[in-house]
Amino acid sequence: MDYKSSYLISLLVCLAKPCLSNEVQIGVILPESSHYPWSIQRVLPAINIAIEYVQNDILPGTRLEILVADSDCSETKASLAAFELYQKKAHVLLGPVCNYAVAPVARFSTNWNIPIITAGASVVDFDTKNEFKLLTRIHETKTLTAESVVHFTEVFNWTHIGLIYEENVSSAKSECFFTMQAIYFKLMNRYGIAPYSQKFDKNSDFEDILRSASSKATVFIVCGNPDSTRELMIKTHKLGMDRGDYVFINIHLENR
Repeated sequence: MDYKSSYLISLLVCLAKPCLSNEVQIGVILPESSHYPWSIQRVLPAINIAIEYVQNDILPGTRLEILVADSDCSETKASLAAFELYQKKAHVLLGPVCNYAVAPVARFSTNWNIPIITAGASVVDFDTKNEFKLLTRIHETKTLTAESVVHFTEVFNWTHIGLIYEENVSSAKSECFFTMQAIYFKLMNRYGIAPYSQKFDKNSDFEDILRSASSKATVFIVCGNPDSTRELMIKTHKLGMDRGDYVFINIHLENR
């Protein structure tokens, strides 16, 4: 049994208990599309296992009911899904996860007095507890990632730092953008100067980017999809930037 899952369900029940007798309705707002690692079909089985364990071993006598709605990782659809679950008397919400989807729902939840627990909402904006009073995040946040990067620079006495990240201008802001945004401001606050930053897309010339960057920083924080990161590092080797004079740190969690 995944004790983390069971304790999470127990926490949800405890949050809802003051206004209930022996029944808790848990709203789950996640995307139906299997494109997302946190899709309903992937997450719901774990929730069901945790609920069975909680009902049998931790909170016998308490009935837990799951209400599921599709967020589609959309700001509009997630808001409509949340309102639907609110009308169905959901006491607590699991999700949404996607940043643009969770933002309006987390704002509504304060007025509805419904707590939200999410593995998303990682961007800096969600650090503002005055605005997102009932939002609990159980995964890494961009702020914590940025603080880790700053700590590395302090330990190794790195001061000439650059940010190189992937950003497609035609789409919504990417995870790399939000990660680098947090790192940028943390570094600027720590050292008093703005770090060098350079974004790229699928049409960028990595050799030109690296030649320009080599005169502005010696330590580079890199974020991009696996193929782009690999191509960048191949060009790094071609230009002789992998011989000890420069450091490249990949922080994209999807890159293995």
